[in-house]
Amino acid sequence: MILWNTEGLINALSPIPQNFLLKYDLALFTETFLTKEWGTENFYTINNLATQSKLGQPKGGISCLITPRFSPFETQENSEHILAIKTKICTIVKTYFQSEIGETNIIDEISTAISRIPKTEPVIIAGDLNCRIDAPSKKTEAVFAFLALRPKQPYFPRNIPIEL
Repeated sequence: MILWNTEGLINALSPIPQNFLLKYDLALFTETFLTKEWGTENFYTINNLATQSKLGQPKGGISCLITPRFSPFETQENSEHILAIKTKICTIVKTYFQSEIGETNIIDEISTAISRIPKTEPVIIAGDLNCRIDAPSKKTEAVFAFLALRPKQPYFPRNIPIEL
């Protein structure tokens, strides 16, 4: 699995060899800035499109690339900040929260998403919460304390490759 805050998916992938993603069963992207559907060969792609204001670049966007190993799958939630996908192996809860979103909203939205998942179902919570760990704040402490209460539902931060 690879997690990547791309700050523009198309531009981030353009200099990378086309086969780069093939070593991953899951490729989970945030801040894609995609305003229309997108996909790539060898993966099923589920997009949560970015929002576009009248001026400036799009904001947000989540994309999940899944290999056939994880199929069948179904999208369980596709909201502004969360893309939840149930696969035959686990449920993926991919998040992107802009920095101005407070800890109460983050915790509430993640709680709501995982409350819909059976407790016996393996869950991966991954994404960009915009909680700085280099300069901890009340927001960071509250959100990570909430996530620490879920050892069977691990949280993976952005921009790291992970082997499960």
